[in-house]
Amino acid sequence: MVIRTFHGFLAAVLLMTGRAIILEAAPIVTTVGGPADSQMTMIENVYGGHDNWGGRNAANVYDGGAFQEGSRRILIRFDLPPLQNDILAATLELRYSSYLSNEGILRLYRLTESWGEGTGSGHESVSATETGMSGGTGCGPQDGAADWFDRFHGTDGGAWSVPGAVGGTSSIATPTVTQLVTELTFPCTVILNVLDDVRYWYANGVNMQNFGWVMTEEDSDGEWRVGLRFYSNDALSESYNYTPILRITSVPEPAIWVSLVFGAISLITFTLGRRLKEGRSVRALGTR
Repeated sequence: MVIRTFHGFLAAVLLMTGRAIILEAAPIVTTVGGPADSQMTMIENVYGGHDNWGGRNAANVYDGGAFQEGSRRILIRFDLPPLQNDILAATLELRYSSYLSNEGILRLYRLTESWGEGTGSGHESVSATETGMSGGTGCGPQDGAADWFDRFHGTDGGAWSVPGAVGGTSSIATPTVTQLVTELTFPCTVILNVLDDVRYWYANGVNMQNFGWVMTEEDSDGEWRVGLRFYSNDALSESYNYTPILRITSVPEPAIWVSLVFGAISLITFTLGRRLKEGRSVRALGTR
């Protein structure tokens, strides 16, 4: 009787709980970057607003300030890979150039409209360094490419809703990232937490709503500053790779391995039935 009751209880517990073994998978780190998997350009209203800088290997960012007039902003986007995973972390990593200021407040606004990168690069300036930075002025407007006024220059309906791409229907009104960066030295990498935006894109069709970011910068203390400069997705050669990186850490959906619950239940049920049958047989013999 005790044995029969114990097995019945165990079988009932297994049936009610349906226990399974959940194996935790190790995090997977996915990096995206380089000219093939990203787009980056600078837009500015310093030289009239229609220059394209999409082929330049460095980009400046500042919004006014004590020294500079006008603004320069960075547009950047990465092609997201398909991931059926839970996103744990996502960072935008930018390689800082030593040419301009070494501190500032960076802001990222998630773009809500598409744009064209272009291939404008200006001319090599006398002060270009051995790292391959190009300087000088832009190459002028380029059809299908972004500038201060246009998402796709020279096309119908191709203008930003607001010049400079911040606000209106061009981007969300509030920055998703605001970060003070200080004491930057070359070489160093500025790391921005973009987890919320990456999760948003994966939750809304991955690349269907992924138009990247527009980056702005302002002086952190109102002192004499000329903005920040970062290498672009074209800063790549056989001797160096300074391209921006989007680094995504994720975990695959938990692999659920059924712990042969139903097999165990079947075995217990079979054993229980056999014991009950044997018990009946014993009792039947005892009554004869």
